[in-house]
Amino acid sequence: MTPIVLFAYNRPDHLKKTVEALKANKEAKESILYIFSDGPRIKKAPADASAELIRQTDEKNEKTRQAVEETRQYIRAVADESFFREVIVTEAPENKGLATSIITGVDWVINRHGRVIVIEDDAVCAPGFLRFMNDALDFYESYDRKIWMIGGYCPKLDIPQDYAYDFYVMGRGSSFAWATWKDRWQKIDWTVASYRDFRNNHRLRRAFNRYGDDRANMLDAQMLGKIDSWAVRFAYEMFRNGMYAVLPTRSLIQTIGRDGTGTHATQVSHDFDVELGEAPQNIAFADVDPDERIVKQHTAYFKRSKAYLFRQYVKNCLLKK
Repeated sequence: MTPIVLFAYNRPDHLKKTVEALKANKEAKESILYIFSDGPRIKKAPADASAELIRQTDEKNEKTRQAVEETRQYIRAVADESFFREVIVTEAPENKGLATSIITGVDWVINRHGRVIVIEDDAVCAPGFLRFMNDALDFYESYDRKIWMIGGYCPKLDIPQDYAYDFYVMGRGSSFAWATWKDRWQKIDWTVASYRDFRNNHRLRRAFNRYGDDRANMLDAQMLGKIDSWAVRFAYEMFRNGMYAVLPTRSLIQTIGRDGTGTHATQVSHDFDVELGEAPQNIAFADVDPDERIVKQHTAYFKRSKAYLFRQYVKNCLLKK
């Protein structure tokens, strides 16, 4: 079985739901579970801060430490109960941030096992999730080299009645839960050295935005240091290599982290809410092309107004100068 890599920070209640859902997959007992626990993000008050601001900052830091420690206590309990084939825990002494945690954690595991299934601590999977991911990884590893990754999440779609498969191919994956192989992962240039050629090339920007017109601006924001995202760089390399994601036609992942408690998703949002599907027992994976009817529906979830896109582009252009 492909090893599962789970990233956790400071939300123990979310993490418990993620782990319990994994346990409902019969393949869990045969799988190694790697858990990477990030350290607490400690903020410093400004040098000229008032006594009240210093007190508030110290109070928030202490709450963060306590939440991280509570999360780690739960992780240690998971490691002790011997439910999974093996549980290997890494506790970072300091905060790395999500992007660095995922890049270094996946790199460490994938170099040892050749492939990984990745899930974050705010994703709840269906009982058929691990079977879908493992079967797809087996099928597409060498059979079809155009597949970059396997995804567990998809938005709510109206699948055409004449569509014959329980999965679809798409030029955009999802960061909620996914899987890939070492040879694909090693193609990624995390420095995005090709960005200089991309940023003012409108043809390339339109092509990258074919699967969501938020993507080029998000890459701009990453390169300007406005965000710290592994996912947009992962997506950009999939685009640059002309590759695709395989996704289930009914989502095998629910995201429960957009409830205002997240480090990055700080606002309550229901944009990605779905009902969990169930993977069929025997999925007939095949070499299929993207179905434009499904691609159009999926891409619509990431539609932004022209006014919004123009404002973001202008802001990023001003920052570039």
